[in-house]
Amino acid sequence: MVKKLAGIGDNSAHVISRDKLRKYIDRLECLIEDRKDTQTCITAVYREAKDDGFNVKVLRKIIKLREMNAMERAEQDALLEVYRRVFDL
Repeated sequence: MVKKLAGIGDNSAHVISRDKLRKYIDRLECLIEDRKDTQTCITAVYREAKDDGFNVKVLRKIIKLREMNAMERAEQDALLEVYRRVFDL
């Protein structure tokens, strides 16, 4: 079904397909639910790693570092070194 809705802030009309809109909403809701499930799994893995004696903060840092490419890591390391020198660390 196609429905015309008045535009916001102007006098134009936009044609919106109700079915198309519903499909987008359904897909987004499914993805959001998947994201919640995935987050629950991630939390469980971190909890398991912590129970095995691993430091979760360090694990998260390693994950972040692995997401970066070599150049990004090098830039971050260089900047961190500059900041450490400022504070004599």
